[in-house]
Amino acid sequence: MRIVEVVGSAEGGMAAHVRQVVELTRDAGNDVILAAPASFRAADSIRRIDVEIGDRPGAELVTALRRLRRVARGADVVHAHGIRSSFVAALALPRRVRLVSTWHSVPGGDGRSRVSEVMMHVVARRAAVVLTVSEALGERARGCGARRVERALVPPPSVSDGRIERARAAGIARADREILTIARLAPQKGIDLAVEASALLAASGCHHAWHICGDGPLRAETEDAIARSGAPVHLDGHCDDVASRLMRCTVFVQTSRSEGQPVAVQEALAAGCAIVATDVGGTREVLGNAGEIVATDAHALARTLSTLMGDEEGQARLRQLARSRATRLPRPADVYAQLERIYAGRPDTDAPAGAHPGQE
Repeated sequence: MRIVEVVGSAEGGMAAHVRQVVELTRDAGNDVILAAPASFRAADSIRRIDVEIGDRPGAELVTALRRLRRVARGADVVHAHGIRSSFVAALALPRRVRLVSTWHSVPGGDGRSRVSEVMMHVVARRAAVVLTVSEALGERARGCGARRVERALVPPPSVSDGRIERARAAGIARADREILTIARLAPQKGIDLAVEASALLAASGCHHAWHICGDGPLRAETEDAIARSGAPVHLDGHCDDVASRLMRCTVFVQTSRSEGQPVAVQEALAAGCAIVATDVGGTREVLGNAGEIVATDAHALARTLSTLMGDEEGQARLRQLARSRATRLPRPADVYAQLERIYAGRPDTDAPAGAHPGQE
């Protein structure tokens, strides 16, 4: 089968997912071409064509349309990741080419802008299948006229490549009062909530150290906020030892204001962490009852953490729930089985039996 995978700008979990899809599909013997910006990192062995998909219509759009039309000649399937990429693909492709679209988030955040609505309606009506990372996005796709909507499977990389298991086998001891967040320093990740909650905890006498693994455009702003507040927050930058840190932390915290299917939460489940997470996107679907879910509010975060940090039995209970929930996380084999079926145009006959967190 000849398959074209299309992606525009992508970071973090979305970029990792696209790379995984490309490699799984290629390794299964398909003829795969990646159409992506020159800045998108992929294995050297992947066939690719540079396609720049910008945030606004312009000369880039005309060039992208022309390149996608050319690369899609003879393709059986085009799989576009992200609504903008899917919109460009929908405009570029002849009707005979099967379009699959994965929605990781809505352009512009809340998706209420006229441009976002137009793109979503065009993609929903053109795509043979729309895959979404959360039920909320699935409902949006159905409301926009999508004929067939399924939940995208997005396995956490550190689980897929065995890093979590290796860290567990190393017997790493839990630290005392160490909070961990894994996130880009970007607006949607709510890192300002972490700094404020940490300052509130410290002011209440709750001793802790809050480590944040990740980098991004808000680093300088976050450093200033930490300095002003005196919060015991440590910006550790990009971390290669995420699995070990997950095994060591006392509590894992997600502070996001916006999420799809949070990969870091899945990694924390696999590591058996006590988890506290903000109630956004697909977080509740992924986490279930295996963690504490709170509002996107620093005071709510601080109150929950203050209680949990002093409750070793509560931590142990959450860790056991996390380990149980993790047994149902999707694996790479599940991802390819779903994609192979969708690319071939077969119906989803096994959904109830093969449900993963977020698909119940």
